[in-house]
Amino acid sequence: LLRRIGTEPVTQLLPSQSQRNLDKPFHLLRLRLIFDQISRLNRCHRYLFRPNGNERQDDEQDQSRDPGEFFTAHHPAKLTSAGRRHKRAFDVTGARRNFRYARSMSFRIFKTSTSIFLESSDAPGLFRHVDDGFSFDDLFTSAEPAAYIAKFYESAGKEVSFSPDTPLEAPIGDQEVWAAGVTYFRSRTARMEEAEVAGGDVFYDKVYEAPRPELFFKATAARTRGHLDHVGIRSDSTWDVPEPEFTLAINSGGKIFGHTIGNDMSSRSIEGENPLYLPQAKNYTGACALGPCLVVGDAPAPETTIAISISRGGSEVFSGETSLSQIKRSFEELAGYLFSSNHFKKGAYLMTGTGIVPDSSFTLQVDDVVSITIEGIGTLQNTVEKV
Repeated sequence: LLRRIGTEPVTQLLPSQSQRNLDKPFHLLRLRLIFDQISRLNRCHRYLFRPNGNERQDDEQDQSRDPGEFFTAHHPAKLTSAGRRHKRAFDVTGARRNFRYARSMSFRIFKTSTSIFLESSDAPGLFRHVDDGFSFDDLFTSAEPAAYIAKFYESAGKEVSFSPDTPLEAPIGDQEVWAAGVTYFRSRTARMEEAEVAGGDVFYDKVYEAPRPELFFKATAARTRGHLDHVGIRSDSTWDVPEPEFTLAINSGGKIFGHTIGNDMSSRSIEGENPLYLPQAKNYTGACALGPCLVVGDAPAPETTIAISISRGGSEVFSGETSLSQIKRSFEELAGYLFSSNHFKKGAYLMTGTGIVPDSSFTLQVDDVVSITIEGIGTLQNTVEKV
């Protein structure tokens, strides 16, 4: 808005007296924006701006002004172990205070077979090509990933022609991909249905309510597919579904700094036979896809929509949607458990579970087209093949 004030033609048509009358509100607006930037500083620095260097005591009121604010663990007495909910250990969004979101201008990173393209939230639809030097491993090991990508964006120069609607590789280096299960009520119900015959339904009911979440290894980087690539269904499976999942990008220090779309391909028939068959139901060729890009920036709003559409022969055979607000656990809680007693030298991706599961009468077929859309990220599309 401030950048437009000086260039908008309408302001040039205002009488000089009217322009002088606008000087004061515009000045107050500038001060407000500057104050907002200061108020988003890390809590360990913000107290320097307060009288006598003392931190404000009304933490809950302070946090409610900016729910996405990040905190460092300067209140060890108020923190609890991972997964244990305590009134003083979580902010009003349900976020653990010993985890931090990076607050900055957001970027989308697209990876082709030969190049990296960057898009800034300040200039949507305009892309810059990174010539060399960029590395996903360096991004995931950076203490400040947003600053790392901003450096490349500024040095990339002028915008270039690029269409995201082309085949893209998964936005990954040497990161492992992990996944969380039974984080939505719909997922709990579906898992109980598929495991009822084998008597394993009680386990899914318990893990949904348990303090510790279900976490499992999903794929290596080499086994992760990208946008417009194929995803697989097992030749020895009779009941297969895609699982659309909001996926966290976590650096080597355990900080969530970005997100993407994940497709957690699953064999419900194999997992339903016995919960111990989970690795075979989840880990196989073409079972994981990420993309179309990696967003580096703030977490999206709880009302953000996750939608899926499956078409067969040009006609839609299934569709559904949910929102991030329906997830039972906070992203920081899931990330905290993943990094508990576990070191990821190159960082990690974490799928956060699905809230959309087709009815038991539906199963994927070869050549089905799966399209998963999450607001602010884009659409990840894959065609099904048998493996």
